Amino acid sequence: GVRSGRPTRESRIKVTEYNGVVHTLTAAHRVGFSGRFLYMTASGASTSSFAAFALNLYKGNTLRWRARAEGEIRGCGLDYTIVRAGVLVNGPAGQRSVVVTQKPLPLSFRHRIARADVAEAFLAAVHHPRASRATFEVVWGKGRRREAWPALLDRLEPDDGSMIPGMRAR
Repeated sequence: GVRSGRPTRESRIKVTEYNGVVHTLTAAHRVGFSGRFLYMTASGASTSSFAAFALNLYKGNTLRWRARAEGEIRGCGLDYTIVRAGVLVNGPAGQRSVVVTQKPLPLSFRHRIARADVAEAFLAAVHHPRASRATFEVVWGKGRRREAWPALLDRLEPDDGSMIPGMRAR
């Protein structure tokens, strides 16, 4: 993605967040890629909020271009997992409970998660059968971690095109 902390023009966001994904998918098809394509995006990619509005204004509609990239991934024919992370913070993994949901969450500072926890989500999802062709949100819950990643991912359902892009109502 485009470096955080600085405003960015929409043309740069489109080239990076959208065209970069499209070119990667094209290359994957060209070489016969048969693994799972994993993509990290952000909470708020399909849900309006003040924070999403502000981020889109500051970062050239980044969430809109990420949502379009998600659509390209869903339609490309490859196996995939799309992880929508809450607001990223620094810190070790495993210190807090984690919520995995297919309900679209707004971009909000109350929906946070450590980068290390998101990395664990990717490691768990890469081969988990329920994460195949699924989009989900990952944020911190309340209290300490009680569930292992396989149990959290066991509840996933494949994306259904009739719902909000990539998400199931729950």
